[in-house]
Amino acid sequence: MNHDDIEIDRSLCITFSGGSECLTVGRNVIRALMRPAYICFRVSKDRHSLIVYGCNSKDLMSFKVPSRIFEGKQHSVRVYSKAFVLDLIDKNDLDPNTNYMVPGKYLEDKKVVLFDLKDALKHNKGFIEEIDKAEASD
Repeated sequence: MNHDDIEIDRSLCITFSGGSECLTVGRNVIRALMRPAYICFRVSKDRHSLIVYGCNSKDLMSFKVPSRIFEGKQHSVRVYSKAFVLDLIDKNDLDPNTNYMVPGKYLEDKKVVLFDLKDALKHNKGFIEEIDKAEASD
């Protein structure tokens, strides 16, 4: 898989929900980042986007990528942080009782995957639908 393919690949995604208090990074994100041993997150000041990038173990807020991530079908990186997940949900006017999937875009020049939380999709029981902003404001 080359980075030209990855840039438009809808399988570059993160998922999260208030109920699980967990943010999950799909293994295609790890693959796009050239399989780093650790990843880090950076969130924009307005909390409307975040990036994931490869880092080393000494970086602040680094998370270990499981060594078996590419074995089997169900491997991913999971980060459990109630404060982090609920802050993203709150700042983006999302429902804390809903699961969300956010597609990403690989930025080759920066070697990061960018996730725009305005692109969040409801993700419940395998069904994905775009968020109706009018419904979210009710």
